Amino acid sequence: MAEPRYLIGQGEKLSEEIGRAPRGMGEKSNPYSFSTARKRLTSEFEAVAEDIDELPELAQPGGDAVIEITLHPSYLAKTYYPKSLIDDLGLYHLGSRAIHIAPEKVVGKRAEASGLLQPAPVLYLAGHARMIVEFSRSVTSWQPDDDVADAFRRIEAVQTPGKDRLKRLSNRFADRD
Repeated sequence: MAEPRYLIGQGEKLSEEIGRAPRGMGEKSNPYSFSTARKRLTSEFEAVAEDIDELPELAQPGGDAVIEITLHPSYLAKTYYPKSLIDDLGLYHLGSRAIHIAPEKVVGKRAEASGLLQPAPVLYLAGHARMIVEFSRSVTSWQPDDDVADAFRRIEAVQTPGKDRLKRLSNRFADRD
């Protein structure tokens, strides 16, 4: 026969509330301030403006151009997608891919210990070529609101897509202009 099991009446009086462990990771440590990011990226945006100016009209369908924005490796989560910046600049998202880069400034001990190359997202964004060029030339005096400035400082690099990203047209377009 099994041993008797006793019930303790009003057992809740014998227990006490235990505090919950804190949630979340705290405040995000950003690699760059807005002013630092703007100084770092000014020359890259100027190079983007020059590249777009040199594009033939055929490479600008509907007057649009494409730029690559590489985010810092510490902004991999979907919540860091720079929607406010993209909307503010009048761009739209074409696609993305992952690359491995060595960022200019590393944030966190785990990142330093893991080696030089870290995964980072590259966003392909398109918009009207003239607007991109105008923004690229005025980035030094640009004063966005806080949300857009926060998204801007997540950028590690900006450039136009390289020749390795070009795709050939199929022969079915050979008879067209």
